[in-house]
This record gives sequence, structure tokens and C-alpha cells, in this order.
Amino acid sequence: MRIIDDLADCRYCSQVSKLSGEDPVGSAPQVDHWLLVELPQPWPISMFTENAIISQSIPLIKKLAFKRGVMVRPVAISPDPDYSKPGFARVIYYRRPAQQFAQYTKQEYVVPDDRAASLVLTLLKNLSNKAPKLSQFAACQQASQSLREIRQCCKKTASLAI
Repeated sequence: MRIIDDLADCRYCSQVSKLSGEDPVGSAPQVDHWLLVELPQPWPISMFTENAIISQSIPLIKKLAFKRGVMVRPVAISPDPDYSKPGFARVIYYRRPAQQFAQYTKQEYVVPDDRAASLVLTLLKNLSNKAPKLSQFAACQQASQSLREIRQCCKKTASLAI
């Protein structure tokens, strides 16, 4: 199997899946919490240790999954030239309510780049009830609940599941 040194080389999820021999039927995991964070490309492998958002989030996500059984799926998304603002990061958090057939609830934020890691860590810590209130980010929250969203991995709007 080919080791990819620069994740920017990954153009389509289907290509990566095909190369690794995955059967796409029924391969989507059940996830109660999705955390999408806008990160500019390229996405080198070193970003897992060098990017503050990722390096600080991974231990919390592992702790939530292994100690509390909370399934969180973090995903890096590329900035969209039509919607993104230079110097700011979009952070989108989806939570699936416990009821059957419930729709995900959504919180979307646009924060200055230097506050993005703090927001992500606060969202994750809230899942274990050990965090400061999100009220400090209230001014950054976006009214986007009425938008219908479709996410796909492709060349122009790549995403990376961490």
C-alpha cells in the first residue's frame, strides 16, 4: 500500500478507499457528534503534530471515545473562497439527539484563527461536562440552522477525517 506523505495528494475519497481495498457498502460509522474545522490546505502529515487544533484535540477525542463511549468524528474542511474570511476559521458542530430518527442539531461559528483551538477544545470538553461555557463564543456563532447542507469529498472541497 502506498504511503501518502502529503494529504493534498488525496483528491477523491473513493480513490483512497479503492486503493485500500475497502468495501464502501455499509462502511459509514454511527457518529453522535461531528466537528468540522476549516483548515487551509495543503494538509501534510506533520499537521497532526504541528497544528494546535489537531494536536490538542486528538487526546480529548480518544478520551471521550474510550473512557466515555462518546463517538466524535472530527473532520478538516477546506476553506471555501465564496464563504470563508481570511484570518478566520469556520467551526461547525453537529450533535445527534438521543431520540430515534432525530435530526442533528447544528452550531456554527466563525472565529479568529487564534481562537479556533480554544473553541474546538471547549466544544469537546463540554461533551464530558468539564468545560467553560460556550457563551464566550456567542458573538462568533452564525445563524445557519435554516441552511440545507450536503457534504462531499472532492477535488475542490476536500475534507480529511481525523
